[in-house]
Amino acid sequence: MTEPTFNLDELLQTLPSFSLLQRPHYSQPVLDYFKYYGLDFENQFQGLQHYFGRIDCDPYHIACHYYVANDEAEAKTIVIVHGYYDHVGLYKHVIANCLEQGYNLIAFDLPGHGLSSGERTRISRFGEYQQVLKQLIALFNQQQITVNALLGQSTGAAIVMQYVLENPLPPKALVLLAPLFKPCQWRSVNVFYQIFKRFIKKLPRRFANNSQDKNFIYFLKYQDPLQARCTHLDWVGALAEWIAAFKYFKVSKNTALIVQGRDDSTVDWQNNITAIHKKLPNADIHYIDDAGHQLVNELPAIRDNVFTLINQYLRDQN
Repeated sequence: MTEPTFNLDELLQTLPSFSLLQRPHYSQPVLDYFKYYGLDFENQFQGLQHYFGRIDCDPYHIACHYYVANDEAEAKTIVIVHGYYDHVGLYKHVIANCLEQGYNLIAFDLPGHGLSSGERTRISRFGEYQQVLKQLIALFNQQQITVNALLGQSTGAAIVMQYVLENPLPPKALVLLAPLFKPCQWRSVNVFYQIFKRFIKKLPRRFANNSQDKNFIYFLKYQDPLQARCTHLDWVGALAEWIAAFKYFKVSKNTALIVQGRDDSTVDWQNNITAIHKKLPNADIHYIDDAGHQLVNELPAIRDNVFTLINQYLRDQN
């Protein structure tokens, strides 16, 4: 692996506590981390404020970013939730797009991912993701910051979708990119899990070619020190329980935008979209030819198509 331009151990040791009262003095490893992943948007957008640090979301310590592009009272705020194996550092393109549109933005690393605590790629139940999201939104609400939109990619889409389906007063706008319900070959994966779960805890990760952007795939494999190198089977068990519980989620009248690539070989999208649409009958569904699973990290032309759909949908919700 190519050595990154930041020291991961020093970065983890110097992560500040998250505070909205004042921006902390960031250590050099933190500044190097921002620069390495292109998260230093305060150097790209005049007047942008970037709050970053760890938030206690029992039992986890969650690494959270809050970008303030617009400090006016009517400014809209979006929460972005990343997918399995991912972290905020991989979402610079979609973050930049939202900031360019004048939105404020909250993004955080899920438990077991990126700079957040938790065993890598492990979760005992999907409800833990849900609790983290609820705690974060509640924390910002306490600071008079209202979340107006939720945007999730893959597993992140499953998380924000469940939040909307279970919350009586959810944010008005919901964006689901390549949403997870069942992954491809789920039956075989689940059979393997049921047979071997007592004997195997982790499997070596196989990096999928889930984007046409070859530079992005290379970065994941060889240049991203925050990439997990294994898949924890407890996550598969948690997904199996979540799939079984999905049928009990209530139908929501919320609007939603669903964007799905037709070349996605990570999720069983043909069947997934049908199942999800039953829970979100007012969703607007768009398919993109030649797009893989990593919609936020596809080739620029495909990304631009995705972002155009997102921007138009969010404008329509205002």
